This record gives sequence, structure tokens and C-alpha cells, in this order.
Amino acid sequence: MLALTGHFIEEEEFNLKSLLLDCVPLLESHTAKNIAECIKQICEEWGISNKILLAVSDNGANIKCAIERELGWKHFSCYTHTLNLSVNDTLKEKNIEELVSKIKGIVRHFKQSNFAWEKLKKFQVQAGATPKRLLQEVPTRWNLYVLHDKTMCRAKGTTKQCNAQDSRHNANLPQLQEEDPTPAPTTSSQTKSIWQDFEEKMQGIQPEGTAQSRAIVEVQRYYDDKIIARTDCPLKWWRDHRSIYPNLYKIAATKLNAMASSVPCERVFSAAGNILNERRTRLGTRKLQQLLFLQQNSL
Repeated sequence: MLALTGHFIEEEEFNLKSLLLDCVPLLESHTAKNIAECIKQICEEWGISNKILLAVSDNGANIKCAIERELGWKHFSCYTHTLNLSVNDTLKEKNIEELVSKIKGIVRHFKQSNFAWEKLKKFQVQAGATPKRLLQEVPTRWNLYVLHDKTMCRAKGTTKQCNAQDSRHNANLPQLQEEDPTPAPTTSSQTKSIWQDFEEKMQGIQPEGTAQSRAIVEVQRYYDDKIIARTDCPLKWWRDHRSIYPNLYKIAATKLNAMASSVPCERVFSAAGNILNERRTRLGTRKLQQLLFLQQNSL
């Protein structure tokens, strides 16, 4: 299926609004031409073909080609997809890959053996903890990798007890090496978060305008204004300063609706999976489209 979402700024309240334009099945080959034709048809139905600022998608060659070459729109690669690719490359480092492989083996062992799971659950109860199943990492579900490691850390002690109590059933269970209990000395630079470093660098930055821009009083005032804090909402800042920068405010209303990721479309697919379940396998395509449209646009 192909999901298309639209994002715009409501001028009165200056809030970002998002809508599901359509979610349609791609019955033909997923070529750039067919994808572009489908996107074009949806945009024409909504009358927004000439109002597209840019399109955000994953890094698939066919969708990028459809947007840039076939439709002639500006394309922005999904930030979260790109970040996920970077994280996956990091996880391929030898030491990390070996550790992840061991953890996967441990999780697999307790998932495949009911006896091992009952023993693990028993030891969790004895330790005063709520019994929790270990989660296996799935490449297509990014946050599951973090949850997978968190559940492994919580159950580390009980998995060791299970292995020690019954070595017959756990002969092939991977062993995790114990860490040195003595904490390594850390410096202030090591404990500093990435956002602390970002904010320290931004404090010393004073925006500078070019000679041409300083000829325009409004632009000059904007360039000389303070940089807002990272946690502040840019849309709220523009709403509060609309009388100070009336012309720039109009430009911001047409440009700040650009999304950094294609997560809204991914959420549509997740919602479709919740609607089309084992008890609703006879839902037709058109009915599923209507239910998704109502669900996504009713909030």
C-alpha cells in the first residue's frame, strides 16, 4: 500500500496540522512511474498539485526517483530512516555484534523452551520483580531493539540463576561476561550529554546578516534576535512575534510545515494492521481505506 499524508500550518493559530490524504493499494509493479502516477492522482483530487513544498520519504530508489524525476518535486530523505541506517552500521562493529548475537541466543532459548521460561518466571517472582518475557530484536521495528536490550538487562540475574540451577537444559545457552565492578573514572566531558554540548556551542553564536539583508529592517531585526532554546516551539515563537516580523511570518507559514521524517505514514500502516486483524479478514480494500481515513482524520 501507499500512504500519502499532508502537513500544513493553520494561519490563525499557527499550529501544524496533519491529514491522511489517502492510503491506496499498489496493484501494479512498484516502479517509479507507477508510484508517481498514484501520488499525482491523489494530489489532483485534493487540488494541491501546485502547493507541494517538498516530499519526505524513505531512501528507496523507486520512491526517490518518482518524486524527483517523475514529479519534479524537491525530495528530503527521512531523517529517522537515515539515522536508523547509521545505528545499524554501528551495531555491525565486531565487539557489539558478538554481544548482540549472544543476547539474541539467550532470548531465543527462553522463547523456544517452555521449561526454561517457567524457570525464569519463577526466579523473577522470587526476586520480587514482575515476570516479564524477553523481547527479541526485529530489524523492521526500530524501538524493539532498545526494548530487547532493556528486558535483557532486567532479567540478567535471573537468567544466570536459571543456567546455574539446571545446566542440562541450558547447555547451549550463551554466557555474558561479567563487567568489572569497579567503575572507570569519568571526566566531565564523558558524562556531558549531546544536548549540553549543543547548547554550549549555540550560546556563543550571534547571527550575522549580509550587507544586502541588513538593508531590510525587518530581516535585520530577525537576524539580530536571540536564538530560541532547543526545547521551545518555533511555531509558538512565530505566533508571538507575528506583529514584529509580519512579512517573515507569512513566509514561515508556507515553509515550516516541512516534516523531518516519514513517521506519519508509518503510523498509518500500523493502524491498518490493527484494523485488518484475524477477526476482520473479510474487509474489502475500499472499506479499509474509508476506516483509515476516518480514524486518522477524526482527531
